[in-house]
Amino acid sequence: MKDVETLKTILETEAEVATGIYDQVTREMEAIIRLSAADLAETVRAETELMKPLEKLDKERARCAEEIGRRLFPDGNSDARRMTVRELVRYLPPAEAVAVSGAADRLRSVVENIVAANGRNRVLLERSRRFVDETLRIVTDDNTRTLIDQRM
Repeated sequence: MKDVETLKTILETEAEVATGIYDQVTREMEAIIRLSAADLAETVRAETELMKPLEKLDKERARCAEEIGRRLFPDGNSDARRMTVRELVRYLPPAEAVAVSGAADRLRSVVENIVAANGRNRVLLERSRRFVDETLRIVTDDNTRTLIDQRM
């Protein structure tokens, strides 16, 4: 079925784009560790650019899944039209189910890696923020001294 092949292709493309995002998130971690604001800004920009096609693909996947739901359940069952890919796979012929499920599993795996890497980045950023706060506290004697000479 053409729509099932389209769904599989969309899922594979989403996984490729998500892999690019994961690469950027990994570069973000390296930039945070190196304390390179310029590199961090560049990776965030690149990641943001990759999010645009991913959002479009997500909408295409939802539309395609809805079309498959309409074909599988022509009686107009509205719940069937809003099925997730995982739910749709149960109603597909075995060969198609394996292909779509494999592509969906790859996408899910990459997304899980992104979430984990973002969590690590969040921890690194929080530690960096605490380090800066603590350093400023020490340098200013618990914020009793100013860092800028007012005579300037």
